[in-house]
Amino acid sequence: MGSTTGGADERPARKVTLSGYGREYPWGNAWDAARCVCSVSPASATSTATVGSIPSGASPYGCLDMAGIVWEWCADWYAESAYITAPDLDPTGPTQGDFRVLRGGSWDSDDPDRFRCARGEGDYPDCCLNYCGFRGARTL
Repeated sequence: MGSTTGGADERPARKVTLSGYGREYPWGNAWDAARCVCSVSPASATSTATVGSIPSGASPYGCLDMAGIVWEWCADWYAESAYITAPDLDPTGPTQGDFRVLRGGSWDSDDPDRFRCARGEGDYPDCCLNYCGFRGARTL
């Protein structure tokens, strides 16, 4: 997997993150392995988990599993430098590319940085692994 390394490409994403309040993680700014399904010590997940099984990891909007369980595919194409010139609100990334964006970390991730709201990685869209998945969403 390609990955962002931090720095300039993450600054706009940190202003308005998935949780909406500039948080490092959906639940707040302090890392807590107990709030997501991961392999960061002392946790040692060996597979996915039931959706919604860790309510303490919810975002301020009540969204569950935004970090952990599986990396979530996004519609955006991935480019390491995409957020340097992108708008702060709903940046879409490049119009084409080789990789699609993945966010959220997964049960097999062992680095807290991979679960950060502003963190995005990329992989080939035809990649089929047991630690990548989708989030279903609908407009209410």
